[in-house]
Amino acid sequence: MGNEYIPLPDMEMGMNFDHAYPDRLGSICNVLVNRTWVNGNTPIITQAVGFQSSKVAKRRGREGKLPKGVVKIYGMHLEEASDVLTEIAAIDPGCTVNWIFNRSVIKKKRAFECAGDYVESDAINCENSDCITNHEEGRKKYHIVSKGPPLTARCHYCEREFEIVYR
Repeated sequence: MGNEYIPLPDMEMGMNFDHAYPDRLGSICNVLVNRTWVNGNTPIITQAVGFQSSKVAKRRGREGKLPKGVVKIYGMHLEEASDVLTEIAAIDPGCTVNWIFNRSVIKKKRAFECAGDYVESDAINCENSDCITNHEEGRKKYHIVSKGPPLTARCHYCEREFEIVYR
């Protein structure tokens, strides 16, 4: 296999999550796939990893380039401050979100800038070790206090504020 070039299809309309940490692509895709979409059809979602990025290296505090991940949603847009974008911001706040129309980027923002007022996620844990959310399975609710960077949340149950750290 080696270093083969595999082109991704052109995107007429959709969204692109670029400069994502490769170890978080699976979680981002899970958020997208496990949603109910407007027309009931799940859009085509692709992910790619291994492209070199100086932005990812800078976010990790390193020189040079490191591998980045890309997730694409074909044919649909998500609204800013939607629950989906807020959860993605909690998973990888520094990734770039691009809205694409007619094969051109019409809007570009960092994920943390797209966060809504609250997030429900099973990928975030409250920093209070005694909080009930750390002892129960399922999605937990957090209020976004500061859209950062860093992204800061307040636990809906114990009201402790903390910087969101993906686990």
